[in-house]
Order: sequence, then structure tokens, then C-alpha cells
Amino acid sequence: MHLLFGLGALAALAFAGIIGTLLTGGSSGPFRASVLLFLVSFAGLAISLFPYFIPGRLKVVDAASDPATLVFMLIGIGLIFPVMIGYNLYQYHLFRGKVVAGDAEGE
Repeated sequence: MHLLFGLGALAALAFAGIIGTLLTGGSSGPFRASVLLFLVSFAGLAISLFPYFIPGRLKVVDAASDPATLVFMLIGIGLIFPVMIGYNLYQYHLFRGKVVAGDAEGE
């Protein structure tokens, strides 16, 4: 219960950080504070619902698939996930520095 109060306080601080950095004209501060607010909110939701998948009806253990299915999916994700991360890193590397502020048509 104390953990949820701490997460609520952290969410309030993240919201104040969003407002504060917007007022000061920061460019990366609002994004970082928004990500923190999302992660703290999601953690609070997960902690408050644990161990139920559907509150009061279905626990996470009951909702899980067969162990063989979970191993098969883990192997599949283990092979595909590095490819996806590598492709995204390649895209970011390829398109870095292409956009210049004030270079849009009509300005």
C-alpha cells in the first residue's frame, strides 16, 4: 500500500515536471517527464491488480498458456526481437540529421 502512495507522489512530481518544463521552454524535458508519468502509472496499475488478470475472477497463473507454448514463443521472440531492434537502430542512423528547423515549405 505504501508503494502505491509513493508511485502516486512520483506521478504528481512527473506531472509538475511536465508543466514546469513546458513553461520554461524545454524541448526534451516534457517528453522525459511524460514517459516517467506513463511508466509510473502503468506500474501502479500492475501493482494494484496483481495477482489477478481479471480482477476477482482470473489469476495470472490461470491465464498463462501451457509451458511448451511459452517456451516456443520465447524462442520466437528471442530470434525476432534483436532483428527488430537492429532495424530500428539502422533507421535512426540512416535518417539522422535530415530535418532542419524552419526548413519546411511555406515558411
